[in-house]
Amino acid sequence: MRTRSLPLGLIGSLTLVLVSGACGGSTGSHGTAGSTGAAGATNTAGATGTAGTSGDGGGAGAGTIGSAGSGGSSGTAGAGVAGAGGAETGGGGAGGMTAACTNACTNGATQCESGTSLQTCSVAGSGCTAFVASTCATGLLCERVAPAACADPNWAEWPMPNGPSEVGAGAPNGETYMDNGDGTVTDTVTGLMWQKAVAAGTFTQPQAVAFCPTLMLATRSDWRLPTIIELTSIVDLGQSNPSINVTSFPATPAAAFWSSSPGAGAPSYAWSVSFSLGGTSSSDMTTSGNVRCVR
Repeated sequence: MRTRSLPLGLIGSLTLVLVSGACGGSTGSHGTAGSTGAAGATNTAGATGTAGTSGDGGGAGAGTIGSAGSGGSSGTAGAGVAGAGGAETGGGGAGGMTAACTNACTNGATQCESGTSLQTCSVAGSGCTAFVASTCATGLLCERVAPAACADPNWAEWPMPNGPSEVGAGAPNGETYMDNGDGTVTDTVTGLMWQKAVAAGTFTQPQAVAFCPTLMLATRSDWRLPTIIELTSIVDLGQSNPSINVTSFPATPAAAFWSSSPGAGAPSYAWSVSFSLGGTSSSDMTTSGNVRCVR
């Protein structure tokens, strides 16, 4: 180390100033900045940032911020190492921050995207959850009753609703309907959404099958003609003429309504429900009947 003398008159009043890691007199250089913490992989902590070192008498090296790990948790800050005679230590680089997830679905949860598409919540590569859609196999439809799943609509995937008089006699699963205020009614027992008003006019059964997919109601276009088990689910056997909840389904005629279910062993016949007393029958497809679509 080299020295030099100062005049005696200045020694008592001299102020020593440190600027950017350098000091008056014999000083070390500014400590080196801590390096950036490495990004964590999915659900893995970011690597520790390298600590800055201090020069002899120099200031602390400030560690830089670690980059965000993709779904990783925060890395550990590196500890600075003091230089010889240094008064402060360099700060280590901060670890990576956890990536923000915008989806709120629960892993494994399901919901219907449409009548033929099922969405399943799963963990994506980023570590966040997201719904992924899949198409139901031919002949299956997405049933919204929890848990939503692709199922055969010709079989009840839900408990059969019961009217007030049946519930009063001890039957379970009382019918409950929610008016959506958009021309549709949701059966909260089965999860089925129904056309509130009866379609105008009457149809042969093939015409009824073709009509429902053309219906645009409540911004939805995945309407279809119900199967016989679905149509039977809105029958209220405690009522007659019509045998249906008239509050939820007003102006329903006490007449036959077509289903999409063909008659067994009779290709020219299909099942229908009469909403006069709620009975079912297999009828010639060419006869006229009413239509209420479902999704």
